[in-house]
Amino acid sequence: MLSKNTFLALTIALSLSSVVATTGNLLPQYVLSDGSTTERLSPGESFSEAKPGFWWYKIPLMFFASGGSIVGLMLLPSAQRRYQAIMTNEQIDTQAMIEARSEVAKEEALAIAVEQAEQRAIAASVSNGNYTALPTQSQVESSAAAPTRDQPAETQVRHDQPQQVMNDDGVNLLFERIYSNKKKHLLIPAETGSGKTTLLLGVVDYYLRRDNNSKFFFSTAKPGPFLGFEDVKAEDGKKHVILLDMSHSYTVEALIERLEWVIKEMVRRQHERTKAEQTGKEYNPSPLIVVLDEWLATLSLADSHTKEMIREWQSVSAQERGDKPINYKDRLVDIINNIAIMGREDNVAVWIFGQDHQVQNAGINTGLQKNFGVVVPFRKGAEQAVEHALIGRSPVPTHAQGKEIYASALTKMNQEPNVYLAYSNIYGHEILNVPYLPGIKRKRLFSDGDTTSSPQPSTSPTKNPWDVVALRKEGADLADAICQVYGCEKGTIEFNRAKLAVMSAIS
Repeated sequence: MLSKNTFLALTIALSLSSVVATTGNLLPQYVLSDGSTTERLSPGESFSEAKPGFWWYKIPLMFFASGGSIVGLMLLPSAQRRYQAIMTNEQIDTQAMIEARSEVAKEEALAIAVEQAEQRAIAASVSNGNYTALPTQSQVESSAAAPTRDQPAETQVRHDQPQQVMNDDGVNLLFERIYSNKKKHLLIPAETGSGKTTLLLGVVDYYLRRDNNSKFFFSTAKPGPFLGFEDVKAEDGKKHVILLDMSHSYTVEALIERLEWVIKEMVRRQHERTKAEQTGKEYNPSPLIVVLDEWLATLSLADSHTKEMIREWQSVSAQERGDKPINYKDRLVDIINNIAIMGREDNVAVWIFGQDHQVQNAGINTGLQKNFGVVVPFRKGAEQAVEHALIGRSPVPTHAQGKEIYASALTKMNQEPNVYLAYSNIYGHEILNVPYLPGIKRKRLFSDGDTTSSPQPSTSPTKNPWDVVALRKEGADLADAICQVYGCEKGTIEFNRAKLAVMSAIS
């Protein structure tokens, strides 16, 4: 049997031919002088008579043409649906081909990234909790060139060997500087891409390793990882991380309540110190540190909330008005000034992450500049903050010192463009390496379901991406290495997640 499309095509063809034939027979026929007939006259040719065309089969042809046209119109929607289905299938096939090509490209890029990561891993085998800095380029070259066999063990390059940023105990020098800071308070101007988050989380983790009773309280206008503190409540009933919403200014009230609680805790410690001095007992409180991220945005939010509260207060009749709302910005600054003046003796500190190294630009009393240490994280491509701190209008060191220090910073940046660095004035003026801490943003100091304020070591097995690299260097297949380290099977969702975790950590 004929298909619908074939039948439709034949019907349309017959209809058109019928119409043409019918129309042709309607044309007149011309009788020439020699008695012959023609339907078309040549130029200059004359005729004696014009006869009408044949008519006896015109009516059947007209009915046939009309019927064919009607059938064609009836089948036209079906043909349209068939055409749309064909086009849809072609689009699906095209999209599938594009996605397949994209997956192939991703796999190729993944393979290239694995090879590059393995080459970088020759110089540094970093495990969780190891604060070894990112190796220098010279060490990478020497490690890559050094033979791994037939060489005395004492002359081989150790991947976990401390770098020049370590002290004699193998502890990262920058973290130890911050931990031993006698000023306690810190100003940390940092721009995007300078390694601020890695620095903060690494220092917090280091503090808790040195003193598990260290207390940290955070405020930020940007959601992000805080080692699990964001899910844990503190002693004042609020979560350790107070998230400020720039579209809801009232969220700043929670921060002020937190800081007022810190003031009460500081006063309590002062009483304990007084009793200890009177009785001769040892007084050595654990650190209590308030981390204020995006400080200028916080002050702006407090200012907006003050204006909103005053407008609301003014909209009420004089008889119904209560006390005039406080100035939330001034209250924030007053509390920080109080902590900066009184907190050092009782190990209560404030770390301000902002855009400037001068306290007056952070709204703090100018005379308190000496109470703050300055740490400026930077790297190549994100060095504006350190440039401003060293050779700007109001540099931390003298102008001559600043130029010399900045020149050494430029040299280090050019030699190691991928290394995160930091300027510190805690113990003189130094340019120090920020430790290379892969996976620090995914680290959690609290077990699942734990709502206490004391960090507890997780009981889950360690899944270190660098263990995958180590197995690869021993000759194992990448997929087999991932399955062995992460305890998953090839092709599963867990396997894909593990592969992404490995690549994000080592790439």
